[in-house]
Amino acid sequence: MKIKLILFVLLLSGCNNNEYSNIKHSDTSNISINELNIDSVMFDGRNISMTGRWNIFNDKIIFMDEYMPQIIEFDKNGNYIGIKVRRGRGPDEMSMAGLFSEMNPQNEYAYFNGNMFFSILDTNYNFITQNKSIFNFEGMTDEIYKEIINNPDPSNPIMYDYEFDSERIVRFGDNKILMAVETEHPKLNAFDATISNFWTDALTFIVANTETGKLETVFGNYSPYFYDKRIPYLNAPIYDISDKNEFIIGFQPDSKIYVRDIKGKLLRSFGVAAKQLENIEYPEYQNFENSEANRVTNLQTLGYYSSLVCIDDYVLRTFQNNKQDGGGVQIYKNEVLIGEVSFADAPRFVGKDKENYIWMETRADEENEVIKFYKFKL
Repeated sequence: MKIKLILFVLLLSGCNNNEYSNIKHSDTSNISINELNIDSVMFDGRNISMTGRWNIFNDKIIFMDEYMPQIIEFDKNGNYIGIKVRRGRGPDEMSMAGLFSEMNPQNEYAYFNGNMFFSILDTNYNFITQNKSIFNFEGMTDEIYKEIINNPDPSNPIMYDYEFDSERIVRFGDNKILMAVETEHPKLNAFDATISNFWTDALTFIVANTETGKLETVFGNYSPYFYDKRIPYLNAPIYDISDKNEFIIGFQPDSKIYVRDIKGKLLRSFGVAAKQLENIEYPEYQNFENSEANRVTNLQTLGYYSSLVCIDDYVLRTFQNNKQDGGGVQIYKNEVLIGEVSFADAPRFVGKDKENYIWMETRADEENEVIKFYKFKL
């Protein structure tokens, strides 16, 4: 009874294996945008590792370096300005890099480090909150731990870690964040082909309270796309929140985009496959070793949807071409596909600046120490 009470406190909702069976899907398209007025800007990568997270903050382009934990500012011409937050263990320093994301509407920014501690910065790069634990399960005992290992419960937040392949968190309300999660429990994971219920039972999102540091709810099964496939290297959600306070969620290989309400209830889906991503046969793997051995090559060469953002009435989704260079962006308005535009390099969203330019990064050119950015207006 003690175990059940502790677990109940940690969650407000659980899994619903049949949630996808009763929703309607719209695949409406009315293409009116085949090209955009796109500018490219080359960013100087000589002072950074070029592996990390890009975003827009204070109308500057900022970079949180993954290998040298620090936050660096660039102007919008790609010029290096300087380090705004340095590596260290002091009150205004960061000890470990992690995920970086805009925190609307307060114009604050937040990141998780590799130890899953959460920090918030103001527009002057001062820490409002520093190293607050989100995945901190007070009251954990050996008895509870053994129960979790022996009897995995997909509705229990203890089962999950942050899904770093999603590379973002989303702020909503006054003190809530939405973040993608994954479980690698030995009895419930995506790698072991003998586990038949992972895709139907495992959940994908957690909502946390930034003031208390507590996890409030875990929800959202993987989409039916995965039910007859074994592609654990390509299952990360891409997501944002709309002006209507609905979660807009996609998955890397899935052409459909799913809509959930603010409590996580699945409402409907929409979306059309990008032309370059139609009928792809993804390599399948039966264990962790084989999947991880081919992970980097697959993510560099296969086609998939790489990022998603909501801007006013629009949903924009980027993609990487399959087995060829380049990629593109799909443009949806009111859940109707109105545009699909190709790019010479596969893009990923960075953000929108005060001039309403939408910025996208591409894969870093490490040999020449530059990173190409695209920007355009709708």
